Amino acid sequence: MGLFVGGPALGPRGGTPDATGFVLDEVSSANPEGGNNPFRFDSFWRPDGGRVFTLRGLDFELAQLDVSPAWGIQPGDWSNRVTTANISNIRSMWWSTGGTVLFAATRVPSTIFRIIAWDQSATPYDLTVLGPSVNKLFSPQAPGGPQDHVWSADGLTMWIHWTGTTVPATGLSTILRYIGTVPFDPLSLANSFSASFAMDPDAGLDLHTWSFSTDGTKIYGMDGQFLVSWDLTIPFDITTAGNFQTGPTVAAGDASVTRGIVVRPDNTDIYVAGDQGVFDMKAVWFRE
Repeated sequence: MGLFVGGPALGPRGGTPDATGFVLDEVSSANPEGGNNPFRFDSFWRPDGGRVFTLRGLDFELAQLDVSPAWGIQPGDWSNRVTTANISNIRSMWWSTGGTVLFAATRVPSTIFRIIAWDQSATPYDLTVLGPSVNKLFSPQAPGGPQDHVWSADGLTMWIHWTGTTVPATGLSTILRYIGTVPFDPLSLANSFSASFAMDPDAGLDLHTWSFSTDGTKIYGMDGQFLVSWDLTIPFDITTAGNFQTGPTVAAGDASVTRGIVVRPDNTDIYVAGDQGVFDMKAVWFRE
């Protein structure tokens, strides 16, 4: 799940739309990453739309591709594919503000997860060469696994989606919030989550990807084939989530087991892509 937290993203109606304010506007004619490289767990776009990063579960690798025209999703728009080596049990990725730190969330069976951070200050938004890394283990103390994780614009808050078994006092599909003291340093994050939001009472258990709107007033997700949303009465405060809404759908034949949701930083467009299993999983734009 990649998005860009901390700035305005107002739509044509002057506000940030909920899921009902979108339409399925564009579906790629095939997987723009190539027929033998299925989408899997996550995606992230450079803020100018000129580079996309994807996470393949088949090989547990990260990839980057140049994009022209910016934000294009058709075959031929993506080129110059570069990949990392295997990163064991990786589940999601994130770039810090400015692209100076690359993050990964990995699954460490069965009740803990690891956040890895690579120093990419020498090559922002470029994973051709990975810099030195640090990592930290976290234990929600419930069997399951991490999915999308998100960092705040100031790097002092991290949210992660945990699924599988009920996290104490939360649910089966839950966003957990961790607070840190040093920007974009997982070692400074508190060992225990400070707040949680259970999504499964509304969206069920077919939600594998989520995102804040750029202004923090919405949470977006894909409940299977459906775009869904919650309002946040206090921006980025998951404890204030409510007003669940269901919006448009994408056909399972185009993007099944949807993942890698991204909110474009300069408008309200929402990107998502299909998961593994069929090698022509497509990319999608929802727009107002």
